[in-house]
Amino acid sequence: MEATPGVKKQKKPLIQITPRDRLVLYYIYTHRFMTAEHIQKVVDPSWNLTNLKNRLTALFRNDYVARPQSQFGEFVEGGGSKPLVYALGREGKKVLLDPPYSLPLKSVNIVSNNTKVERPHIKHTLVTTEVVANARLACGQRNITFIDETDLIQTISHPERNIGKHRSRSWPVPAFAPLTTEPSWIIPDRMFCFHFPERPDGQNCLYFFLEADRGTENHVSADPTKATLSRKMRQYRATAKSRVLKEHFPAIGSFIILVVGMTPRRINNMLVNSQSIEGGWKKLLFTDLATVESTPFFEIPWQEGKNRSVITLGSVL
Repeated sequence: MEATPGVKKQKKPLIQITPRDRLVLYYIYTHRFMTAEHIQKVVDPSWNLTNLKNRLTALFRNDYVARPQSQFGEFVEGGGSKPLVYALGREGKKVLLDPPYSLPLKSVNIVSNNTKVERPHIKHTLVTTEVVANARLACGQRNITFIDETDLIQTISHPERNIGKHRSRSWPVPAFAPLTTEPSWIIPDRMFCFHFPERPDGQNCLYFFLEADRGTENHVSADPTKATLSRKMRQYRATAKSRVLKEHFPAIGSFIILVVGMTPRRINNMLVNSQSIEGGWKKLLFTDLATVESTPFFEIPWQEGKNRSVITLGSVL
């Protein structure tokens, strides 16, 4: 176990922040919650994990990173060791205001309540972090440029789109019967892109929207306005058919939705629901978290939402 709940952190003399520390802080900022294992994958897979954890402890003791308190309830209830979860700390925010990142103060203040966030939100975010960290690692091994949403949104948003007014990765979905009966907004859990440097312009980017389903709520509802995964499936389909996305992200001509659930049974239920929506959709791909955690990203078996065919992204790139 990496820490004992309730033990007060001991302040150490100020440490010298290195370029690698800045990169660690930036990735924690972009993901919001990460474990040491996630950080190792995205910063430097060759970084000795014990040394990395020691460095995170030093950063924690000097307030560059935080350890959300709500995670420690799981140690008590579960009786076992779980990887520590890190978030951006007070001093870490200050580092990111300076070059090379020079983030706006408003951006880093978005994560000002990391230490108070509740455990379900941490768990949900860690699912998206797991997928993105594995995807980034796999792209680095294949000469594919991985573009995460923080950079992606800035480069592909419509010039007249007010990112400050709209949530960065959201867009309005029009009424498009029978999929959507009234205008609404959709906010993907995450978005990212694979860029293929050797391919011609217009064919060199593959865009993804990611949905993490923790299984804590019903994925269907009799209320069509309730935020459920089923509603999001319909919103994505209406988005594709209406081409409304072009008004916000002109570069995205087509996209793939990756859905990660907690269990094979949950995935099966979501696939059945997907097929009930106009017979399903091939752009909806489903798998479970255990498979994501144990399988190299491009070898993950995904089930298509239309005919349940099993594919890997490595076989279709």
